[in-house]
Amino acid sequence: MVTGIIMASGLSKRMGENKLLIKINNKRIIDFVLENALKSKLDEIILIYANDEIIKQIKSEKVIFVKNFKNVLGQSESIKLGIENANKNTCGICFLVADQPLLTTKTINTLVDKFKEFNDKIIVPIYDGNRSTPVIFPISLKDEFMKLKGDIGGREIIKNNRDKIITCNIKNSFEGIDIDCKEDINRVIKIINREILEEKLDI
Repeated sequence: MVTGIIMASGLSKRMGENKLLIKINNKRIIDFVLENALKSKLDEIILIYANDEIIKQIKSEKVIFVKNFKNVLGQSESIKLGIENANKNTCGICFLVADQPLLTTKTINTLVDKFKEFNDKIIVPIYDGNRSTPVIFPISLKDEFMKLKGDIGGREIIKNNRDKIITCNIKNSFEGIDIDCKEDINRVIKIINREILEEKLDI
């Protein structure tokens, strides 16, 4: 069993507004990742949020909502909340960031399949030579995660467990784009519109 934890309780300091509520082609940024996660091979989905507006439009009964009242303390609080609320039978934890709208169900499934093959390893996607998210960790690392504080996240666990890393090269490097500024949003819109056009033209 693999649990997906969607991290959606950040403060969006650089954007000046909650970026997850911004719409791209009439769909909120949070909904891109959530919808593809729900269609994937992940066995359960936990959404960690702070802003109630995030969950108001989500109708799926498959999502476990966990509110983070301590999001000002950094991402470690979201990580620990997610792990604490995961099914006791889970073998792996897949951390997804909520601002990665081009991430596909296919890529999530590729990572899940790789983890099922090597379920004591850390599965890390590579986009155009760069490590990014989502990353799947074995539940055996739970204690290390529960010791995290502040804005320290999975990178610290990866750094301390280099011998456990298995990488997955992802064909479409644009899937690794996350939203940090308005320029990123414009870039994502161009890519989405190009993909729609290519699909219509069967290129």
